[in-house]
Amino acid sequence: MPASNEQSPIPQLQSVRGLIVAVNRRGERVGQTTLRQWLRLSAEKFKAQKVDVYLPKAEVATLLPLLEEGRQLDLRLSLRCTSETTPAILHALADGGLLDVALEPDVISRRALAPWFEAASEAELPLRLFLDGAKLPPTPDDALVDCLAQAASVRIALHNGLDRRERPRRLPEECIDRIVALAGALAARGTETHCLDIPFCWVPEARWPHLVQGPQMLAHHQHYRLSSRDFAQKTYGLSPDRIHQAVEISLADGTSFHNRIDDAVLPWILERPWYFFWLWFLHKLTRRLLPRRPEPKALPEEITALEGALARYTAEQRTTLGPVCAECALHPICDHHTEGAKQRFPGRAVSAIAGAVCYDPRRYLDEASTWYDAVDAARTRCYEGRMALYDAARHRISRTPPTREIAAESYRIQDHKTHRMPASVRWFSFSTAELQSTVLARLSPPFTLSVTVGGGIAQYMGFAFGRHSRLVCPMTAFDHKLTLHVDDRGYYVLLRDGEPVHPVAFEERDLLPERLGTVVEPRIALQNIDGQIVTQTVLLWEGPEVSEERPPCTHSVVVVCTRYARRLQAALLALAHQQGLQDGALEVLVGYVPGIDATDDVLDSLEQQCPTLRLVRMPFGAQHSRAKGFIINECLDLARGAWITLLDADIMLPPDYFQRLDGQPESATFVVPDGRHMLSPETTAAILLGLERPWESYEALLESPGEYRHHESDGVPPGFCQSARRAVFEAIRYQELDHFEGSDWWFSAQVIEKFGKETRLSGLRVLHLDHGGSQWYGTDKQF
Repeated sequence: MPASNEQSPIPQLQSVRGLIVAVNRRGERVGQTTLRQWLRLSAEKFKAQKVDVYLPKAEVATLLPLLEEGRQLDLRLSLRCTSETTPAILHALADGGLLDVALEPDVISRRALAPWFEAASEAELPLRLFLDGAKLPPTPDDALVDCLAQAASVRIALHNGLDRRERPRRLPEECIDRIVALAGALAARGTETHCLDIPFCWVPEARWPHLVQGPQMLAHHQHYRLSSRDFAQKTYGLSPDRIHQAVEISLADGTSFHNRIDDAVLPWILERPWYFFWLWFLHKLTRRLLPRRPEPKALPEEITALEGALARYTAEQRTTLGPVCAECALHPICDHHTEGAKQRFPGRAVSAIAGAVCYDPRRYLDEASTWYDAVDAARTRCYEGRMALYDAARHRISRTPPTREIAAESYRIQDHKTHRMPASVRWFSFSTAELQSTVLARLSPPFTLSVTVGGGIAQYMGFAFGRHSRLVCPMTAFDHKLTLHVDDRGYYVLLRDGEPVHPVAFEERDLLPERLGTVVEPRIALQNIDGQIVTQTVLLWEGPEVSEERPPCTHSVVVVCTRYARRLQAALLALAHQQGLQDGALEVLVGYVPGIDATDDVLDSLEQQCPTLRLVRMPFGAQHSRAKGFIINECLDLARGAWITLLDADIMLPPDYFQRLDGQPESATFVVPDGRHMLSPETTAAILLGLERPWESYEALLESPGEYRHHESDGVPPGFCQSARRAVFEAIRYQELDHFEGSDWWFSAQVIEKFGKETRLSGLRVLHLDHGGSQWYGTDKQF
């Protein structure tokens, strides 16, 4: 079996499981094309690594094509089905690469379940059980419990979690006793068991480790990612055509200059399908009818007004919870007395649990048995390597003094009211939005940061690095010491009160980096502050190189490389042999996605052999592999040069390029080459193999076979090589689309409109390495 119930060294994994529905509420089938697109949406937008396909009556012919699609997307698929499916299909699905099976049995009996366990065992597939708590037998005997205990995981709920329109049915109160009894019996046999839809105060404390409410679902790897689950729930009641429309619009998000129509239409398709005809008739006029992300609310400037707002906020929270739940120690981790609970058990009241307030949603979950499937087991092994940094971090902060302190007076809350207190900053917030401090420092690994956060509670605390990286963890008490330790290669470990904690991966945004870049500008990041919180002086331990004086940087080059690693090497070597520059005058910021090609290896080699070329690594998540504009903008924020050059990874500059650039008059703000020489495959091969050294034979290469392109794109300079003064990039940013096309042309057009006609470097041509045609997203000829 490719999974186990053994405790992992790092048990606190968040979910990477998505959900798609292959039938709607009325039992109508969703088309194969829609399902394939939905799988891509799950991988790219919802950041799932595995997906449950809900298909009550499943067939091999329907699932095998989806399993193949999943393989191409590096996505593992599970089948979520009912007893309408025959267990005989499991062997064929296992051969097709199925991860596991989630069964919702119509009848909970040993006789009904035995064929499923037998078929799953023969196919070597783990079997998860989704049990309807209302269908549990009054007194499950040992034989039935032993049968159920064979499951990898058991979920007991009072609804299937798909149909939001389903009205909760009234149930006998002994139903809760049956659920609690079964959970205890399964727990005694070491089976992971989760009970949904039941408040903590309704069950004995011994069963609290098995209760799962909204906060636990977000914090545990066994449940669905919130964004994926919500999308499936919203589309479950739609017709197949409307589901297809919703999937297509969501998949296209961020890929067009004109997303406004789709942004407005999607909420109406999902929430108000009966208006769809008239909305289409009006041709999708407005942009946003429902906000997508919370924004920080404007706050009063006076401290007395702020404290008054805090008092009103606290009173509103207590009113919302009600007098009983407001006094309960578990109210932050419970869904409280929901309408569903009231309707199912109208005669059962809630009660307040005494004790210290608990803010950790996993406080009790971690006491129970936990099962990891093949995907999650691999994730735990992935993070074991980071634990090697744990001892180094503790040794550093306990035995050596910090190299400097970043006083609370030296930072403020970005774009927000900042209330300063003695040696601390008080943060006020009455929304779920994220707040950030201003930049704490400009750092290069290795370094260690430590900050105390207290005097309040927030959902997450940690550090932000631009818009593409977050290292944050749950805040589970009113006071924490948070430490981030980064080694010389950018690998890190996050410590909360001296113990390692796995950073949170946010829904819909893959902000968790594999490693940090060569240069970073950390900020304190706090999300969903409960009214107020306080941060103090930040302690900083830096590496030995910080005392060295860096030479002034006059030129920055930004290169985006996705699947062009071999050509990147040639381009960087050409930059390393530029003439007339002092050591350190040129820095190259390389934006790339680790793992999709050999860029890391190329940079390692260049750092060894070309120490005078300052290389700045800027690693990004896989979801940005086509987002050239986003990567460029993030790199620009860290560029130090007075001149900044945007360069494609397959372009080689002449040895005197920056000398020519430095010779331009002050009036020249936007400078580009006169054209580019497209090298032949044969010449490109000679350069990539090191048989040709372009910085020594540049003029000869300009005369080699190939095409010369002069003043392309109707005279608007395309993006293969664009140089501009810093003021240009401060005024105009790249369009941030999820592809390469169009962003560079739009940028040039905007610069010309605002700053005037570009300056052409007369007679200067760059070399363009061949890669088999216009392949925007990288070449297969990279290895």
